[in-house]
Amino acid sequence: MAGLAIFVLITSVLDALLTLIHLQNGGTEVNPFMQLAILEGTGVFLAWKTWITGLSVAFLAVHQNFRIAYASLIGVATLYACLLGYHGYLLVS
Repeated sequence: MAGLAIFVLITSVLDALLTLIHLQNGGTEVNPFMQLAILEGTGVFLAWKTWITGLSVAFLAVHQNFRIAYASLIGVATLYACLLGYHGYLLVS
C-alpha cells in the first residue's frame, strides 16, 4: 500500500510539472479548479495540487483496511498512469 501511495504522489507531481510545460507551449488546463489556481500563480497551483493529492492519499492510506479505499487508490494510480501517457503524447505531437 505504501508503494502505491508513493506512486500516486510522484505521478501527481509529474502531472503538475508536465501541465506547466503544456501551458508554456500554448495548452490549456481542463480542470476548472486547477485553472483558477494557475491564474493565481505557479506556486499556488503547485501548492494546491500537492496539498489536495497528499491529503487524499493520506486519507486512503489511513483507511487501507477497507477494500474500497485500496480499490480507490488503485483506481487513482491507474488514472495518473494514463494521464502521464497523455502528457507524453502531447509532448511528442
